[in-house]
Amino acid sequence: MKPLSWGSVVLSLAIIVYLAPSNAFPGSFTDGHIVISQGDSGKGGPYINVTIENVEADRYDVTRGDTVLFKVTLHNRGELGESSVTMYAIAGKKVLSSKLVSLDSWDVRDRMVVDFPWNTADSPPGTYRVTIDFPLSGDADEFDNRYRLSRNITIR
Repeated sequence: MKPLSWGSVVLSLAIIVYLAPSNAFPGSFTDGHIVISQGDSGKGGPYINVTIENVEADRYDVTRGDTVLFKVTLHNRGELGESSVTMYAIAGKKVLSSKLVSLDSWDVRDRMVVDFPWNTADSPPGTYRVTIDFPLSGDADEFDNRYRLSRNITIR
């Protein structure tokens, strides 16, 4: 018997890629982009994936007691398992503000802009590195549920 050559070993280990129709997998979309359900446990539950795409603050230099308004753009890339989620503005380990966001009637692939206020009256003067957190239970990609502003906010 002849020993196997590398060519036959590679051939026997070849992976065949099958391009299935876009509706063949849970979480797939009709435009042909297939979404692999990273968070799907195989129990037939919804594929949940919401992304914070952008956050803008209406100002970055404020006087204590002013309200900073964040405009948070959310993108629903999957199905939803919850009807509402509490969004947080955080600096370090301190919660600066929170807001309950209703997800009722939010369709797959939709975007939503949430106005999210932070009243600085209870925050001492200083510089704040703010992160917006949208902790959605069961989300397939939780890393994209946090967004750190590119600029600090200063309270005087």
